[in-house]
Order: sequence, then structure tokens, then C-alpha cells
Amino acid sequence: MARQETIQLKATPGTAPSELVLSLPTAGRSYKNSTEAITDLPKISSSIEKKTGWAINHELLSFRVVSTQELASRSMEDITRRTGIPTTPPHLTLGRPVARMVLHAYHRNVIATYLPSEKAIIINEERLRGMSQDAVKSTLHHELTHAAQHQRFPEFMAKLDVLAREQRLLDKHGGDLPTDERERRLSLLTSKVQARMCLLEGQATALQKMYEREAGLHPEVKMGPIEVALSLTSMLIPGGTAKVRQYIQGQALFEKIHALGSREVDSLFKDPGYTDLVFSGDRRQ
Repeated sequence: MARQETIQLKATPGTAPSELVLSLPTAGRSYKNSTEAITDLPKISSSIEKKTGWAINHELLSFRVVSTQELASRSMEDITRRTGIPTTPPHLTLGRPVARMVLHAYHRNVIATYLPSEKAIIINEERLRGMSQDAVKSTLHHELTHAAQHQRFPEFMAKLDVLAREQRLLDKHGGDLPTDERERRLSLLTSKVQARMCLLEGQATALQKMYEREAGLHPEVKMGPIEVALSLTSMLIPGGTAKVRQYIQGQALFEKIHALGSREVDSLFKDPGYTDLVFSGDRRQ
């Protein structure tokens, strides 16, 4: 069983829970241990609350340090729980062994991720080794923003999961429909899922970049040539290109909306139809 520690964070600046004591090697500006790594979370949380006007309830959120393998497993389980459909590694034309290798390489480069079904941010123990403090802070800001989105607008997140379930079911089991009708419905569902993911990732990425500038962070993430190649290969996985577009397109659009004020931002979460209109790449809807 992978080594794991779970903590509950109290929003007190400059403090860190004593329960998390995994020792990690020091390298340059990296954290000395995982307890030190989460010491800055209250400040990061304050940055998010200031930009959004939201209050983050840390009593409802847990942080866990796990291995890369555990992170990958929990990420897949999270999707299964939220959609009700078993999730398996994607199949590439090069074969499942390569698909598994690509996924492992991808998760090796993940510093942390938010799991809505667990209401937890899990931190990759292996990536903390040698990773700069700036990179960890920046990533935690991004993932904590996702946690804040979930707390603030649970109905938005629940409806997104329902759409994702419908999309996956139609994609896998929609063979009894005429081809053109199946493609039409699938295109509509995909567009809605994509638009709402653009909002989630766009906000998290835009606020993350603002935080980096304000805090003077330089979150370089160094990878070896094999890891880079495998990460690029992961783009062959269905949905990989769409995921990248969620960050790029979503960030650009959100920055413009953020400048209008928190009321305009909140309206995107309160009215999914408005979100679909603003963030959808398909203007035919």
C-alpha cells in the first residue's frame, strides 16, 4: 500500500499541521519536507479569496501526499465515481502497454491535483523531490482554485458530471442511433462539456498566472527528454488536444471577463447556458 498522510488545514497564516512529516531531500529552492510545502497554503488561499470574493472552507478540504502510482489510480477512480462509468486507460494505436506508459509519464509530471469526489488535493510525493518551491506554490494555487469552485458552485460541478456521463455513454453505447443523429448529439454534449471545462480551467490558470506575477514566482518545471516526448505523445489520447485548449482558450477569455468584476464571473457559474455561449467553440448552437 502506498504511503499516505492526510491532514486538515486550518486557515492560519504561517502555520502547518504537525501530522504531515514526510522528509524530502533539499535541492536548490525545493522544500525541505512536505510539512514545509503546505505552510504557504493559507497565503495562497487568501490570494484566491481576494480575487474571487469567495470564502474557502478548509474544514471541508483535505490534503494528502501520495506516490505517483497512487495519484494516477485515484485520479481515474475520481472520474469513475463522478460519472458512474468505469474508467480504463485509453487505447492507443501503438497498444495498451504504450498507453499505460504514456499515462504514467503524464502523472509523473503532475505535482498535485484536486479530486472533487474526495474533496481533496493530492500531492505527488515524487514530484516534490527536487521541485522548486515556486512550482509547487503555483500548482497548489491552481488546484485550490478548483476546490474553491467546487465549494462555491456545487450544482455547476454536479451538472458537469451529468453531462460528462451522458457524453461517455453516447460515445460508447450510442450505436442504435442513426449515425448523423448520434454525431449531432455527441457534438452538442462535447461542446457543452468543453465550454464548462474551459471556464473551470480558464479561471484556475488565469488566477494562477496573476499570483505568479504578484508573488514574483518563476515556476520552472524541468523534465528529461523521454518525459517530454511521452508527454507530447499523450496528445494522441482522445481528448488530449481539447484538454490543452481548455487552458489556453479558457484563460484568454476568463482574463477579459475577470476584468469586468466578480459579479460577471459568478454569473458564468450560475447560468450554464451563458457559459456555453461564451466558452463554446461551436457558434452554431
